[in-house]
Amino acid sequence: MATNTPPHISAHIFYGLRTDIQYNAHYMTDSEIIYPAGGVIVIHNHIQKKQKFIRLQDKHKPIKSLVLAPNRRWLALNEIAEEGQKPIITIYDLTTYKRRKILTVPFENSTAREFACVQFTYDSKYLVAITGEPDWYLYYYNWDKGKVESHAKAQNPSGQGTVESVQCNPTDATLVVITGPYTFRIMNVSETVWRQWGWCKAENINVTSCMWLTPDRIMFGTDAGVIMVVSRMVN
Repeated sequence: MATNTPPHISAHIFYGLRTDIQYNAHYMTDSEIIYPAGGVIVIHNHIQKKQKFIRLQDKHKPIKSLVLAPNRRWLALNEIAEEGQKPIITIYDLTTYKRRKILTVPFENSTAREFACVQFTYDSKYLVAITGEPDWYLYYYNWDKGKVESHAKAQNPSGQGTVESVQCNPTDATLVVITGPYTFRIMNVSETVWRQWGWCKAENINVTSCMWLTPDRIMFGTDAGVIMVVSRMVN
């Protein structure tokens, strides 16, 4: 008696978008959009109407953000850790759709379960990641070598405020701006030492968004609907 063989089913198209993830859609090329859906990362060609997929190892693990490198070759998946574990950042190669590197917090005394924010430097060679509460610590990764080259406290020296965003300078890999509720810090690294400089009086300002307009000018918005511009004075 013949037995019925179950058909082999494979995914052809994924629809939907995970809206609980920061930076959840990027143009990888002029015709390809990359975004998370279900347990995969979708590369959708809207001209050819075809898709490619990066299948996540643990599709149930919560993801904080999806960050595309400026050269559009690398994708950083910022994953939230379970209780008692460290958060990790997985770097994918978008030419092979395979994992290239896994990064985590290098110190045992860190208790943060997530990286609050992650960004590549303009040259895509380094990754700046800041842990969430209670640590609020900045790590500067030479990500291809898998090592932290420098680190510093990201929160205000007074302990006030929290961190929600880090933005890397568009021409200087050593310069970042860190923002969040009651936080605005321009920081520069030299020989592994991070220093704050410039305007930083945001203890009474709830900063909600921030971007570099030019290599010397930063614009940020507040919860009161105010837009402010800070210029970097160059000698």
